[in-house]
Amino acid sequence: MGTVYILVGIRGGYTRSGYTKLVDTPLLANTIERIAKPDEVVFPSLSWATHDYGGVRPKIGAVVFVDLALPGGDLPFEIQSVKTHLPSSMFVLYASGADFQRCMSELPQEWTIKLQKYFLLPKPNEEDQASTEFEGAVRRILDEAKKATLARAASSAPGLPHGELQVIHAAAVSVSLHENRTALLGGIDPSVVSALPVMPDPSSQMLSDLQILNRTTLLDGLCPLAVWLSAAITLRRSNGESVIFRRALSLLGA
Repeated sequence: MGTVYILVGIRGGYTRSGYTKLVDTPLLANTIERIAKPDEVVFPSLSWATHDYGGVRPKIGAVVFVDLALPGGDLPFEIQSVKTHLPSSMFVLYASGADFQRCMSELPQEWTIKLQKYFLLPKPNEEDQASTEFEGAVRRILDEAKKATLARAASSAPGLPHGELQVIHAAAVSVSLHENRTALLGGIDPSVVSALPVMPDPSSQMLSDLQILNRTTLLDGLCPLAVWLSAAITLRRSNGESVIFRRALSLLGA
């Protein structure tokens, strides 16, 4: 079927603050390790995949488990962090009934609707944790989510080619836009901006930003690179380079 990344959690077994341990995550992690197939690359967390492992390929599908014991307010940021690196991800909510209801009550309505579209893996009762039934449930949902993420990865519209990004970068640097990063990123979801790698100089930073934004798709289908290009046009409307930015925007279909 093709290689698929599996993330047991977004931040491993802890909440975003790092102070609260998600006590049900180790059971899930051990189960996935036992039943993983050769074409499934398992990571304990997003940071392990993107940093310790040496980086992931954004065009590969991914199945990401989200333990709903974490605070509901953390969910939008956490999910978008994953989408920044792995835009074809399919999410599996790992939750008890109480977890699910609490998160639903803590989230804005737009997110409660999104949550209902994700896969759901019920947490086992204490007496069922050692049974093969839980293994079977995890395997079944992995197979379903795996098919969905592979289909999404295969059908996802590609961003701009690398050569086009280099043209955009050269044009932007020529009119000193690399010194206006805050303004260029101002209209982009803060969770995407905060996940952008930090580079040693403004020019390298801009190229890195362009590369990441080009392969990122937000949950509403918007490409953040289109937001960046629109800002560049606004900032340098009177310059000839704005033609380059407009062309790139049209290539994105924005």
